[in-house]
Amino acid sequence: MARATRCLWVACVSFLFFSACSGQERPEPEFYGMYLWTGDVQKYADDLAQLGVKWLNVGGWERNPSETDAAVLESARRGFHLVPRLFMAEISHDRTMPLNEALTKWRALVAGQVERYGQDGALWKEHPEVKPQPIRYWCIWNEPNIEFLSRLEGLERPVLYAKILLAASEEIRRRDPKAYLIAFNTAGGTPRTGGLNPDGMYERIRYVGWRKFIRDTVESAGTACFDGVATHPYTQPRSPEEGDVIGGLRMVRELAAEQKFADKGIWFTEVGFALEYPRNLNVRDERQQACFMTRLWAIAAAHGVVHIDPMFIEDIIYGPDNSRRSFGFFVKPGQWRQQAQATRVMSRLVPDPRKSPVIVSEEPSAVWAYRFLDWKGRELLMAWSAGETELVREFPVKGTVHTLVSMLGNASSLRTVDGRVTLTLCEAPVYVVQAGLEETKALIAFGSHRTTMPVLGGREWMAEVEKVCRVREGAGAGSDIRSAGWMAAVSRKLGVLDSQGHGPTPGSDEWVRAVHRKAFRAEP
Repeated sequence: MARATRCLWVACVSFLFFSACSGQERPEPEFYGMYLWTGDVQKYADDLAQLGVKWLNVGGWERNPSETDAAVLESARRGFHLVPRLFMAEISHDRTMPLNEALTKWRALVAGQVERYGQDGALWKEHPEVKPQPIRYWCIWNEPNIEFLSRLEGLERPVLYAKILLAASEEIRRRDPKAYLIAFNTAGGTPRTGGLNPDGMYERIRYVGWRKFIRDTVESAGTACFDGVATHPYTQPRSPEEGDVIGGLRMVRELAAEQKFADKGIWFTEVGFALEYPRNLNVRDERQQACFMTRLWAIAAAHGVVHIDPMFIEDIIYGPDNSRRSFGFFVKPGQWRQQAQATRVMSRLVPDPRKSPVIVSEEPSAVWAYRFLDWKGRELLMAWSAGETELVREFPVKGTVHTLVSMLGNASSLRTVDGRVTLTLCEAPVYVVQAGLEETKALIAFGSHRTTMPVLGGREWMAEVEKVCRVREGAGAGSDIRSAGWMAAVSRKLGVLDSQGHGPTPGSDEWVRAVHRKAFRAEP
């Protein structure tokens, strides 16, 4: 009898738990994101946690189910939100099959993903030890206006994609009526992508202009089957200003007004600036890569983009032509490029640049400046020169105490005269913050929970190091802070020692400074 009662109690608790999961509100997407593959979630989990990016657009979703399971569970533990990029390789890159067979297989694939990873998903029932974080956002295909979608039975790509989109919408919403579908994800998103007309059709290179593709798909499928409109507005090797990302957004909104989908949010689900790329379409160097990416974050937010997923978490070899494409935010786990550091700085200073942005200046090849709300809701100025020369400009600012922050997080006190600041602007954005120097440095290094800098090497500082180590799967735990064992564990986890175990003596000033740089991505 007791055993039966216990079984009934467990069943009731489980029912209530999963019923609560079914009723979860769909989370609102954060602005800062990342494009990666399923295996990268675990590989770069520590770096993503330090970076502060929690919304991840995931490719390669259907390739390795066990790897996908592991990525979803790791994300739930870490508080990451995954947005799968659903795709079926059997009808891409000239591979074909009969249309009805393809749609049947596609429906089964989509249904299976929602049933496993969505609300009440099988994965959560198999792992009751993990708090469910069901997937509610889904990207439907990748760049279907080019060879990533084959033509079946003579259908034009927009007509075929409309069938794919409608089928996905039916299967997903049958299981999760409040799911969010991100459609199109087009190759291109600016007025002259690669010199091609966005409203044109190019049979020889098998490219449907990105806006024509959206227009023709909506004519076939209507607007009820999607919630977000996504483009890939690459401009490289040009800057986002010269490449006219704003013009691309204007073109989307013109079409949205015409076809009555202006209520749909605009996403950039792939965009970036490569250090190596075929046909010399690469940016100058790592600094320019960071400048362009940081400027894109600001421009897109100021012009109403919901979310951006930069291409890519690491460098890739592109399979079809075996070319190297060095978009990576990270060279390898623990080794950051400047664009990663710059993104961390911006996201700490401006956690949500979509909130009440103000356009101050958008001068071609000259000064670009915006006002955003900082981490405490105060007005913050962000500015740079979009040209090739330095420019000196004055700006009015609020408040009496100000700090100047560089793109990579170096902070210095800034003097105001009659409520104005004078800035020397170059390609790298700078920020004018309404906060003192110590508060700003503490934010950049430790986060918004601190307003003062702890003494380097002191107990408070070590407690902050311990927090970082716990994020990195518990390094340092089990030993008393300040003990030799704790310092040794920190050295190993943060990579202060080289592969032979050589490095600064634990506890020394050199060790403290090295740990600070590794743990907080800031100069001590």
